[in-house]
Amino acid sequence: MFKLLKLDISHHSYFGDISLDFVNETEENYGPYTTLIIGPNGTGKSQILAVIIEIFNYVSSSKIKDKFYYKFDYSFDILYTFNNQKIRIYNTSGKTKIKLGKQTVDFKAVPIPEKILASAISLTDRYPNLTKKSKLFNPNYEYLGIRSASNNAFVNNHVKSVVDNLSDAISKELKLEQLRFLFIDLGLVPEISIKYKAGIRFQQHFFEGENLFTPSIKDKIIEYFNDYIPNQKSKTDYRTEKYEKTLKADFRIDAASEFLSYNSTHFKTKFKNKITYNSTLDFSSEESIRNFIKEIIALKTLIDLEILAYEKIGLKKSEMNFSFTDASSGEYHLLTSFIGIFSKIEENSIILIDEPEISLHPNWQMKYMNNLNRIFESYKTCHFIIASHSHFLVSDLKEQQSSILKLFYNNQSNKIDSTRLDWNTYAWSAEQVLIEVFKVPSSRNIFLTELINDTLHLMAKEELNLNQQLKLNEYKDQLSNFELDLKTSDPLKTIIKKILD
Repeated sequence: MFKLLKLDISHHSYFGDISLDFVNETEENYGPYTTLIIGPNGTGKSQILAVIIEIFNYVSSSKIKDKFYYKFDYSFDILYTFNNQKIRIYNTSGKTKIKLGKQTVDFKAVPIPEKILASAISLTDRYPNLTKKSKLFNPNYEYLGIRSASNNAFVNNHVKSVVDNLSDAISKELKLEQLRFLFIDLGLVPEISIKYKAGIRFQQHFFEGENLFTPSIKDKIIEYFNDYIPNQKSKTDYRTEKYEKTLKADFRIDAASEFLSYNSTHFKTKFKNKITYNSTLDFSSEESIRNFIKEIIALKTLIDLEILAYEKIGLKKSEMNFSFTDASSGEYHLLTSFIGIFSKIEENSIILIDEPEISLHPNWQMKYMNNLNRIFESYKTCHFIIASHSHFLVSDLKEQQSSILKLFYNNQSNKIDSTRLDWNTYAWSAEQVLIEVFKVPSSRNIFLTELINDTLHLMAKEELNLNQQLKLNEYKDQLSNFELDLKTSDPLKTIIKKILD
């Protein structure tokens, strides 16, 4: 089981010095575990996620690279557990030391999260989108945001990643049925349709001749790329590397060739712009899932070779079909983020999610934690760390499997500080979360406060005229109604009870 326990940061350009406590020690053996980071704008919630990622990417890179050097702009001391072992990594004055229990070890011996997943739906997320040329590039880290490596965002690329992520999930033999209820919860039919078209490397001569059989198409594909690739070697062409890697996987080329041969009627035409192929994945149908699994290796191979290309992904609501790109921002964000995490997660992973409530209706915000817990309930060795402004997420945190880390500006020390709230907030009302956790009065809290003040003001008078007495009775009636709705733990209930007594 992996859990991030503590993180001390010092000499940071934004925080200065700050200590962060992620887990209640009595809950170290419960999972999957969720730490919700809350706090006003400007307290650095997203920056904390970025620091965590930077540290673990550094450790992960150091494990696989010899004489690896990386300079931090701050010092840190991080403590986490991995399979009942406590690991402490601390960096001061540019030097890093590692303790496994009480023993000092080097990077090669230190256990780290199997996956470091960074999920976000904002263009301004602070996660790094690493390429192979990046110094901290490592196989453990996965960026699941919407930016490209060049910090641009392309909707088509993001939609393409949905299909790629589904195929990754299939390759890991994950149960796709776990995603079914998410579609239903969003009011969608639990299926995705994928429409393919001819890609830039599609060639009609692959299908020349009457006898279409696998070796013929396979040989023609290999011959085409053997002619094409050498002519690109003098250029900086990222495609050639991808083509070469795909062609080396003989089982993938066999699958692609068999697929083209079996479905030749879809592709045997003189007009490339008329070529289409439709694939449907119904999460409720075992047969549909089996068929999708059967053809996805072939289709993914043809996509990687750019013989085929994605045209669009379709969704369905009742009897209405629409493109994935035409989905509401909430539907789009929930599906892409959950499918992305689902496809990459492994046991003993750390999953960092930044502001998942963006574009979500309050009803969906209230269901977010429930959806997360249901989809990933079997990953009991993982730690989810979520930065959020949403009070709806607070009221859906499970006892013994969650904690709240609150950031705030400390006026006494004149710096950003933190505290862990060891409260069971499950099923709290929105008003109670706002006033007690976020220290923000809701409109109801403000109304109640004013009502209580007005009532006390009248009660403090030695004598009341008739109008004042009627007004006081009216106020007490209103307070009595509110008392019935308030939870026993709500401090306002205690105040009202004393007034009415």
